[in-house]
Amino acid sequence: MASYIDNIRSTSKGAKSLRQEAFILEVTEIICKLMKQDGISRTELAKRMGHTKGRISQLLDGEANLTLRSLSDIFDALGHKVIVAVEMKRER
Repeated sequence: MASYIDNIRSTSKGAKSLRQEAFILEVTEIICKLMKQDGISRTELAKRMGHTKGRISQLLDGEANLTLRSLSDIFDALGHKVIVAVEMKRER
């Protein structure tokens, strides 16, 4: 019997959605890890960015769309630089 995730993964739209959610989770986990490592609370991050704590919670809890601009602003406020790497697919 197929699991719920297997059923979602079985369609191209579902598989794409799972990849998107995994990516969002990975990025927000990195942000939260850096915040913990550096002793920065959501309140402090909000202050540094000129946002409310609620807005930061929306961004980090997946309730708001993390744009490239907002990600850049978050990492800048944390004092970290983002380096983008892409794993290339093998040619067929």
